[in-house]
Amino acid sequence: MNSLLNQRPQIDKYKHSGIYELKFNTYARVYVGQSGREIKIRCQEHHTYIKQNNAKSAYALHVLNNQHEYGTMTDNMRLLKTCNKG
Repeated sequence: MNSLLNQRPQIDKYKHSGIYELKFNTYARVYVGQSGREIKIRCQEHHTYIKQNNAKSAYALHVLNNQHEYGTMTDNMRLLKTCNKG
């Protein structure tokens, strides 16, 4: 019972702005980006660009030009530092 009372609500760390890292499944290097908006939304944009064959971001351009495999946000994204917007 005591452990139930001491549990903190889980906070979605990807709802913050900041600096993030995206990995490739078939390439050893990583892409580091920064956004003043929610990191989750920015990552979804990268994936949308790839699916639409639209090189609107450096990450999408690299994946499309080199046929690298990419994974899901939960598998391949890491928040490096949260920052205030602006």
